[in-house]
Amino acid sequence: MARMMRWMSAALLALCMVGCNQDALVAKFAPHPQSEIAKKALDDWHAGRNDALRAEMDPALRDQASDGALTRMTDQLPKGEPDQSKLVGSKFFSQDGQTRYDITYEYRFADRRMLGTATLMTRDGKTSVIGLHAWMISAEQEQAGTFTLTGKGPAQLAMLFLAIAVPVFCLAVFVICVRTPKFCWKRTWAFFTLLGVVTLRMNWATGHIRLDPLSFQLFGASVLKDGYNPWVIGVSFPLGAVLFLWRRRRLPPPVPTEAV
Repeated sequence: MARMMRWMSAALLALCMVGCNQDALVAKFAPHPQSEIAKKALDDWHAGRNDALRAEMDPALRDQASDGALTRMTDQLPKGEPDQSKLVGSKFFSQDGQTRYDITYEYRFADRRMLGTATLMTRDGKTSVIGLHAWMISAEQEQAGTFTLTGKGPAQLAMLFLAIAVPVFCLAVFVICVRTPKFCWKRTWAFFTLLGVVTLRMNWATGHIRLDPLSFQLFGASVLKDGYNPWVIGVSFPLGAVLFLWRRRRLPPPVPTEAV
């Protein structure tokens, strides 16, 4: 029991550290130099540097980006220099020899938060801007995207417990499987013990639950977050681990060896 509690404490600590290290993970996996191009385009847009922004845009869009059109877009943004800006998200999709990137930065002003997304397209080794979009983030939206135990009900705490307990259970059964002698298809069963099927997903901010019957997860659990959207905790039934334990009970007992 004490060992199990240590495992669960370590898992909870790792879960909490995910939130602390999210910025570092986003920066680590951000595409380069696309993230730098997106940042410059957003900065030029906010500062009203129309000529510099047009130079970064796709040639097919430059004729549409008149000074008047760009100025009307800039007038909708907060005025003044931001107190801080940081990369908070990046996505990409490749098809037919070209790649589209959606790269999002957060700009913090004295009393406001703005998210700006630059959409880039890379063709034949050249990257250009094909779209810009910005929207304001309210304090309520920012709070909904944080991971906290404050104000959470029994269902949310139970879901968090399962998100920790199920991976620990799967790992424990995995070790048992590896150490079980004379067991056919051991490697296949060992991998199977780490799989969970039929996933319950919970919105951590609201407690809303949905069921994904046709899904599976490694280690039977997941914790996901996209930008300022709320955390989503997923827990699956550890079918592989349960079936292995049932199968193991049906094995004949080991034959004791006689002392020589």
